[in-house]
Amino acid sequence: MTSKSSFLTQAQRAHRRLTWVERWDRDAATHAVSHWQVSLFGISSNVLD
Repeated sequence: MTSKSSFLTQAQRAHRRLTWVERWDRDAATHAVSHWQVSLFGISSNVLD
C-alpha cells in the first residue's frame, strides 16, 4: 500500500541527480583508488600466466 506522499516530484528527483562535472569527478576519483591485488600462495606463477 503506497501513499501519494511517498512519490518524489520531478524537481525532487532532479535535485538528487549528479551533474556531468560531479560524475566526471567521481569517476576520476574511482580510477585513482588502488585496485585489489590477490596473492595465491602455493600455486606456481607459471600456472597463473
